[in-house]
Amino acid sequence: MKKSILAIVIGLFLAMFNSCGVIDDKESKVHDFLGQKVSSESQGTIKLNNLKKTNGYGQEVMGMKMYVLEWSAEISVQSEIWKAGNNLEGYWNNFSVTMEKPGFWDAYASVNMPKHLGIGASIVLTGESSLHKTEKGWIVRELKIKTYQILNEGDLPENKFIGNWASDNARYCKFIKTDKGIKYISTDENWQEVNLWDNSFMEYNNGVLSGGYTELFSKAAGELVKCNFSFKLIDSSTIISQSNCGGLDGITYHKK
Repeated sequence: MKKSILAIVIGLFLAMFNSCGVIDDKESKVHDFLGQKVSSESQGTIKLNNLKKTNGYGQEVMGMKMYVLEWSAEISVQSEIWKAGNNLEGYWNNFSVTMEKPGFWDAYASVNMPKHLGIGASIVLTGESSLHKTEKGWIVRELKIKTYQILNEGDLPENKFIGNWASDNARYCKFIKTDKGIKYISTDENWQEVNLWDNSFMEYNNGVLSGGYTELFSKAAGELVKCNFSFKLIDSSTIISQSNCGGLDGITYHKK
């Protein structure tokens, strides 16, 4: 009997504290809401790691008591994905993704190239959520993403190309990654780069990085050579060139 009375007293005590706003569960409500949104829209390929309140304020809208909670959160990628979006509307106003590389027209329609992310990629988001006070507690009514920052792209095979390479017969090149893709740059003293066109950006597919087009001036031959490059990844520190540049074809490079 005494235990039952004690349980009732504790329950009333907690209810009173909750109604007075002493127990604040707004942050956990937003955490659960965002976690469910991330998981469902991404088909389980992205998960919410954490969410932390950074600021908050109350407001009243048409007689309705509201609270705006500002937050920072980190999400992580569980499978290789492509995330469509653009620089105007952003990439993370939703969490819809595709597990297959988009075709040309799908990528073109998104204005900017879809972002390719691998397992382990992590992204920091900032945003705000509007909550409505009800008799049963706070309910999330709206969630808005404000900024994002990709901390790392995860485990992507094409990233193994990034950096400087050298061959046993003194040939040199490097690959850099930009917003448009991976670019090949010759650092060989026997070849001088003349034109680096936008279509010199390369794409990775099935172990081969290809699509690079540039114009090189051969100092040895004294002539301009147009090159279409492709490179086959043998392992994390070895690639073989496949091109139509004659002297640059079939060269084995090692990571410097």
